[in-house]
Amino acid sequence: MNTSFVVRPITIMLIASIFATSCNNNKEKENTNPAENKTSNEAATTTSASSEEPAEKAVVNFHVNDTAAATKKGAKNDTDPQLGLYTEASKQLSLDFMGDVPSRPHRGWLHFGIQNFKFEPATYTVNTDSYASYTRYTTPNAGGSSDYIADKNPENKGTEFTVRFTKIEKDPSGNGGMYLASGTFSCKLYNKVYSMKRDSKEELMISEGTFENIPIMGGPRD
Repeated sequence: MNTSFVVRPITIMLIASIFATSCNNNKEKENTNPAENKTSNEAATTTSASSEEPAEKAVVNFHVNDTAAATKKGAKNDTDPQLGLYTEASKQLSLDFMGDVPSRPHRGWLHFGIQNFKFEPATYTVNTDSYASYTRYTTPNAGGSSDYIADKNPENKGTEFTVRFTKIEKDPSGNGGMYLASGTFSCKLYNKVYSMKRDSKEELMISEGTFENIPIMGGPRD
């Protein structure tokens, strides 16, 4: 199984930030008249406050071991977006959902690596090159991590995931190269081990997963 292509959430957040910045380059320059500048600045502030970055349109919900996860951005160190990134060269989708039970000081990171992804309604499950992982944190700064995995390796036999895309289309707002995806998901994962032998098995369930308007950056070549 190839799990080398894993994009960390902070990397995706930076990509999304750059993309959002490029989309705002068409703002008008400020007027040289001070009174008009004040009006212009107020309008710009209102526009900035009311407009959303692409990732902010996303809505994700799921349960962790039967407890509803908190998925909205938290403190300033917990701002990774719900986001997907498609790589045309490998035809792989990296899909990242952030969330964990409310008692956790930092949202967890649920990652799907989906090989041979197609931009159409479809269902994906564990196979040789597609897998799911979930990282939980015990500190506000994303420290004290513990990892869980669902893949085809023998030591993880019994793990599984399902991601069903019910809708996927180009972003109607006109953001070039971006798609919006909606669907459902679930996982059965085991605590990650770093050898071919499993000495213990801790099971974790992700259930009732739904996602709406998840931005996917990149897409198939025309």
